[in-house]
Formats: sequence, structure tokens, C-alpha cells
Amino acid sequence: MAPLYWIAILLGMTLVTCLPRMLPLAVFHHLRPKGAFRTFLGFIPPALLASLTLPAALASTPTPLAAILALAVALVLALLKRSPVLVILGGVAAAVAVDLLR
Repeated sequence: MAPLYWIAILLGMTLVTCLPRMLPLAVFHHLRPKGAFRTFLGFIPPALLASLTLPAALASTPTPLAAILALAVALVLALLKRSPVLVILGGVAAAVAVDLLR
């Protein structure tokens, strides 16, 4: 097929994926949410992060016990306001310790 065909396909895919993302920003950029709706929007990033990482964390170790313990250690460190690197290292260390002790 001609290179022009592939360029048209690429530009079409770019338009189809970018337009739904950019159009709301361009149209509603002047609106600022207030009150409870703004609070609700603030919970979306952590909820999405948890929904993406929790299944992966549970499936990342050979035993569910290691995954649950690693998540518990990471949660405690995160609640104590430790650095993200320390939270990750603590969770990994807990998972490795459980696997070594079995």
C-alpha cells in the first residue's frame, strides 16, 4: 500500500484518540468545580491508582500471604508519610522476607 495511505491512517487514529481528550479541556477550561464535587474529583486519582496496582500487587508474589503482608507494610509506611521510595522498598522487603521464610 502507498505511504500516503498509512500516513492518513496514522493521522486518523491520532485525531480519534486526541479529540475526546482535548475537546473537553478546550471547551470547559474556564469552569472550576466547587464544594462537594471538587472533593469528589480529588478522590479519583488515588482510587484509580489503587484499582490498577492492587490486582498487580496481589498477583506479583507466589503466595497470597506475601502479597497481603507487603501491601500492609506499604500501607503503614505510606500512612506514616514516608517517602515513596521507602514505601516501595518496605513492601518489596516484606514480600521477599515472607518468601524466604516459607
